[in-house]
Amino acid sequence: MLQHLRTPLVVALVVVLSFAGTATAAKLITGKDVKNNSLTGVDLKNGSVKTADLSAGAKASLKGAAGAKGDSGPAGPAGPAGPAGAPGPAGSPSGFMGRANGLSTGTVVNRYGYVDATGTALTELATRTLLSPDVELRATRLAVTLTAAPGAGSTRYFVLNVDGDDTALKCTVVGDGASCSGDSPVTIPPSSEVAMRLLSGVSAPAAADAMYTVTLERP
Repeated sequence: MLQHLRTPLVVALVVVLSFAGTATAAKLITGKDVKNNSLTGVDLKNGSVKTADLSAGAKASLKGAAGAKGDSGPAGPAGPAGPAGAPGPAGSPSGFMGRANGLSTGTVVNRYGYVDATGTALTELATRTLLSPDVELRATRLAVTLTAAPGAGSTRYFVLNVDGDDTALKCTVVGDGASCSGDSPVTIPPSSEVAMRLLSGVSAPAAADAMYTVTLERP
């Protein structure tokens, strides 16, 4: 075929091809050299388009639906213990009531009355005691009322007993009186035995029953 071409035309083609190769190496084809909407998927090398080459709208359209919730992972190890919290407010005061029936008319009689119960005052301390809770308590406000006054020259003594020992919380009913009260604070250790100890004076008091109350609260 080249044999039929004129010599000037062959030279011209060689020159054009030579310059075309040089121009391609010197300057790449840009988007201005490509007709809009002319390229298709087959014109692009597989794997050559990166995520960074896509517009924000195209990236958003690639987001799929949320998958199903996976199984819960195993529980992690327990964390360290936190610091101790601040002490809570003191609870409302409570207390106990008791009634000792059949206080005798004998002189210098030592008896123990029920705590939070009613019964005849007897000499057995163990059967008249109340076991305090396993926290420290503060006892105040002893109040006693008799069904009959001791009488002229006679007295009756009432004292809070803790673990077999008399405390400072006590009061005395004298002569024609029928009540007494005491307010010396007393600390009751945790898990103590608490009782009401009853005594009479040197002169025989009149027979009576006694009712008493003590206020208890957390320090």
